[in-house]
Amino acid sequence: VCKPEERDNTNALVKASYFLSSDTLGSHDIVGGYDTFEDIRVSDNHQSGSDWRILGTSAVINGNNISPIFRGDGTTIIQFDPILLSSRGTSFKTNSFFANDTWRVNDRLSLSLGVRFDENDGENAAGVKVAKDSAISPRLAATFDVRGNGNLLLHGSYGQYVTALANSIGDSTSPGGVPSSIQWIYRGPDISGVSSSEALRRLFDWFAAANNGLPTVASPVGGGVVPVSAAAIRGVNSRINGSLDSPNVTEYVAGVTARIGSRGLFRADVVHREWGNFYHSRTDTSTGAVAAQLGNLTQRFDLTLVENNDDLYERTYQGLHTQFRFRATDRLDLGGNWTLSKTEGNYNAENQGSGPLTGGLGNYPEYFDVSWNAPVGYLGIDQRHRVNLYGVYKILDNDRHSLSASLLQGYYSGLPYEEAGTIVIRPFVTNPGYLQPPLRVTYFFSERGELRTPDIMRTDVSFNYDFRIGNVDLFLKPEIINVFNADDIDTTDVRYFNTTILT
Repeated sequence: VCKPEERDNTNALVKASYFLSSDTLGSHDIVGGYDTFEDIRVSDNHQSGSDWRILGTSAVINGNNISPIFRGDGTTIIQFDPILLSSRGTSFKTNSFFANDTWRVNDRLSLSLGVRFDENDGENAAGVKVAKDSAISPRLAATFDVRGNGNLLLHGSYGQYVTALANSIGDSTSPGGVPSSIQWIYRGPDISGVSSSEALRRLFDWFAAANNGLPTVASPVGGGVVPVSAAAIRGVNSRINGSLDSPNVTEYVAGVTARIGSRGLFRADVVHREWGNFYHSRTDTSTGAVAAQLGNLTQRFDLTLVENNDDLYERTYQGLHTQFRFRATDRLDLGGNWTLSKTEGNYNAENQGSGPLTGGLGNYPEYFDVSWNAPVGYLGIDQRHRVNLYGVYKILDNDRHSLSASLLQGYYSGLPYEEAGTIVIRPFVTNPGYLQPPLRVTYFFSERGELRTPDIMRTDVSFNYDFRIGNVDLFLKPEIINVFNADDIDTTDVRYFNTTILT
């Protein structure tokens, strides 16, 4: 049902460099330029083949047969996700100017001074401008040679990095290609013990009869007899408030690099990162309500504003990054890296399926408490240890042939997840005046990140054979991945095992 999706970009870069050397001011390697990037997407993002989906109360699973349970007590939701306007294509541009001076002050001290100016100009798939902002990002780094011979270097840096505005967020309030969402509470007879198709037939028969027919794209709420319990009508009750600013991260790094005799090198860096300008949606008593003409009915909805917010969200990273390389003999190279890190906060801000996300701590705040809805803890990307150790041995090397073998040993800590599910909240909160207050909200039954997927240990072996004929190199590189057939849950994606909490 989706039309062919187009994802394109245009990029132009102009860069110039200049080298200056003087007896009193040292040497300067100066780089500057202009970079422009446009992100274009044409997509009608249907959520299902029919634009309908049902959030059931529960289900009974017997082998490959799933028998849904739909109850009329308010715990089953009927959801319609119509696309009200076909996408005309987005246009999110980032225009940037940058300059950097790598200044060798003397034989021991080097500085790097830089700045970047980024300007966003974005239109959503309905042709509405949703971004017009700019940011200045300073960069500073220093390296000091303690002994003047390169054997011991101290280095540190400070930088602020600004992302381009996410296409998916900038286009999220557009009716062009983006589904709206309208929900009704099922109030019919309980349905259970039948097949999925029969359960859906009974549910939609009730809904069509109770609502004077099923809603359509032309009339998204149908006859309007069954009241709408929640809705996000793109461009109507979901809007970008002014202009969105791009998220950023500020990074501090301090480290040391040391030679190991004449054959090795070791480096260690302490890294601290803090995120800002989080994407945020807000529906509260101050945003008010809007009216929308949907088909032959005028409906009023709570207004949701998409904006930036740093007050409600936390996301920090602290890490120790180490690496080494040692040439043990003329034939044997050893090396590796170890990252010890911790990522904490109350908001992941991204996932693998959608990329950047919009935080919801501003949506109906009276219906949850942050302590159990968005507690601070270990975030989804937190991985305590990531270790890679390798050895490369050169078996033979002459004018015509070379053959080497390598061994890579990896160890990766598990990733965090938690016991979290949705709870029915509306009956327990006095409505302060919302038209469509939430029925369900997320509840953390455990600490955030309290549970961990298993650690992973993996051994890989590869060979590289190179044969030279004149100016032509032919090579063969067979690899054996996971030699010992370690078998465990993939820690990179918790979607691959069931973390559902039944309430």
